[in-house]
Amino acid sequence: MASWQDGPEYAPLVRPAAFVMPDAEPLQVDPVPAPPAVPVPDAEPRFTAPEQEQPALAALAPSAAPGRNPNLPFISQVTPLTSTEPRLPSQPFGVTDAPLGGYLAPPAPHAAVQVNPSPFPAPGSQQWFAPPPVPVPVESPRVTVRQLLAGITPGVAITMAIGMVFGWAAPFTLVIAFVLSSRIGYRREAVHRTWQFTGFAMLAIAMFSIASSGNDLDALFASLAGSCQLASWVVAITLSLIVGSALRAGEQPFRYR
Repeated sequence: MASWQDGPEYAPLVRPAAFVMPDAEPLQVDPVPAPPAVPVPDAEPRFTAPEQEQPALAALAPSAAPGRNPNLPFISQVTPLTSTEPRLPSQPFGVTDAPLGGYLAPPAPHAAVQVNPSPFPAPGSQQWFAPPPVPVPVESPRVTVRQLLAGITPGVAITMAIGMVFGWAAPFTLVIAFVLSSRIGYRREAVHRTWQFTGFAMLAIAMFSIASSGNDLDALFASLAGSCQLASWVVAITLSLIVGSALRAGEQPFRYR
């Protein structure tokens, strides 16, 4: 922003001693153009009738409608909706003689459906004292080991089995099984929740092991290996229960596209 340091012309903060004209030449102002003059006719215009005969306006634009005398009142036409004649409710509108026919076959009568339950037996009869019928339990389908392994996916099953047997490999196989568990298509939310709980538990155990072991790396690795081996057993059993429950319920797995 300009100040008094740029000259006395730019909003001085201190009153100058005198005002002088700037060294620059003033801007050139273009002259305003004059409005165009409207030509005024010399004499008054004249309107003369055409010499040849002109056609009538009705012949130039003939009306397509038959026409109506506006002095006459409107005539109401009787329609099936405004008719006063009696009509059966089963007869459709617009048909006055016979019902619909042709290739449309008449609807077949439906059998009477029993809406109300069967009546209770008469008091004092043998059926009155009989016990109610026992509902037949529906057996859930059996889940085989092959179906369970296919639901858990072979990658997760193999890595979890290695971590359950070999404790020194459990920290690595647990991480690999977590990555491969994204291919499990049954009850994905429950599977994710299981891994979340496992991750929080392993993080707490790792912090406690670091605080207790100090600089002893062998003791720290042994503690983490034992914890991961135990977590492998818990996660394997939990995933088996989740997938087995989904298979017994007849759920369909999530398909990747």
